[in-house]
Amino acid sequence: MPDFSRLSTPADDGEVLVVPSPKDLVRAVRDNYLALKNANAAFLDSTVSACRRRTREKLIGRDVATVIVIGHQPEFIHPGVWAKHIVAFRLAQAAGGVALNLVVDSDVPKKAALEIPAMEGERVQLVAVPIPALNRHLVYEQTPACTGEEINGWERSVRAVPGSRFDASLMPSFFAGIRQVGNPRDWVEQMVGARQAMESEFGIRLDDRRVSDVALGPWVVELLRNARRFAASYNRSLARYRAERGIRGGRHPMPDLLVDDRLCETPLWAYRDRGPRRRVFVEEGDGILLLLAGGESMATIPGDALTSCAAVADVEKACDPWRIRPRALALTLWARLFLADLFIHGIGGAKYDRITDLLIDDYFGIAPPAMACVSATLHLGIPRHGLTAAGLRALRRDLRDRQWNPQRHVSPADDLEPLLWGREAALRKSQRLREAEPRNRRARREAFQVIRSASAEILRRRPDLLHDRRRDLQEAISHLENDRLARGREYFFGLFDRQRLHELLTALPQTDDLRV
Repeated sequence: MPDFSRLSTPADDGEVLVVPSPKDLVRAVRDNYLALKNANAAFLDSTVSACRRRTREKLIGRDVATVIVIGHQPEFIHPGVWAKHIVAFRLAQAAGGVALNLVVDSDVPKKAALEIPAMEGERVQLVAVPIPALNRHLVYEQTPACTGEEINGWERSVRAVPGSRFDASLMPSFFAGIRQVGNPRDWVEQMVGARQAMESEFGIRLDDRRVSDVALGPWVVELLRNARRFAASYNRSLARYRAERGIRGGRHPMPDLLVDDRLCETPLWAYRDRGPRRRVFVEEGDGILLLLAGGESMATIPGDALTSCAAVADVEKACDPWRIRPRALALTLWARLFLADLFIHGIGGAKYDRITDLLIDDYFGIAPPAMACVSATLHLGIPRHGLTAAGLRALRRDLRDRQWNPQRHVSPADDLEPLLWGREAALRKSQRLREAEPRNRRARREAFQVIRSASAEILRRRPDLLHDRRRDLQEAISHLENDRLARGREYFFGLFDRQRLHELLTALPQTDDLRV
């Protein structure tokens, strides 16, 4: 398997990253399918392979030969994330399989606004347009659907920012897609419909499955029943990951699961109604499992009731109205082991999922299935000034030199000649004292004061020396910030025009590149 820890974000506009190579992707799909089909590690009253077969049949309707899986929150994804959708679809198409997108509606929004770059003359300004109904303290699946009036107002607000670029972008298709979702149950369903409408313009189609619809299954029963064994394996895997990378402390890249004499933390979330999500703990005693959401009692379940894959219904009933959802590592482990023939990550996920590799090996004794990483960088095409950080540093050095050595930046003139001569004489005296009389601090200080006073007088008589350069520096700082915003790679892919997105589709592996 490639060393994903060495990957870096594509730096240049239009650059893509696909690891491993297209032919190795095809080989990984085949090898994963054969290995996991025969994974006979114990899992409750069944095996990993048997549970995997039932999971795929339930979610897809049949145990197809190829299932390519990606996953992301229902948010405004940038072209680098969208590249995963493209490759997953093409890979599944080449293999005659299914491309499945896990919609992580069990997460909380990072932002409650759509950020759009706008031009004001030559200046780029980032405008944050609030998203109706979205609450950063609640998970996505708790967000109600936008009303028609809210959608209309939202579209007007978004349209006003990019100006003429709005109609050339995919945003009209985005809002049309939201409106096409009939009787949406929530905001997530509207976002999925809007994304599907945009993707359909490029012939891309993924099967979307929401985590809230698929996650509460035998995997959750396993995590609750064997909470202490899993927590020990989880913490060992994190320790190995930190040791491999020389990471000190016990909180990066994520904290260990808490385990003490009474409680054991699980890699699960719980929430109800429109309340905040909480970490799930298990307390064992006298054959009974007490499930806690944070510090609040959630359910009491006999331990012997959690011995089979069929115990899912018992857990759901006992925990009602609480909803239990997997946290990040538990979700990707489930997806890679019980659902996917190949899971495609972005760069961040690929690096962190080394922990999942270690966990699969430690907990199940199974060689972790290969995964892939796809990313890209695409710029919106906003005009740039071309100033670099090196150019800004040069301006700062020049300003400092003008402040302390103004004599280098003026032309000889009658009013400056005595000052320049006196400053030069004091400088030679200072150098001589430093070499011949280094302890004569009084004389050296007097020479320094003459130099400093002469420099100050030169600047007083030629104020433009600093004024002009300070103006240039402020302008350069503004230009550099503008260029930083123009080079941003995390703008919503719906803000791009079709030509730019076609360039991305062309740069990524084609379906024929992914055939056996």
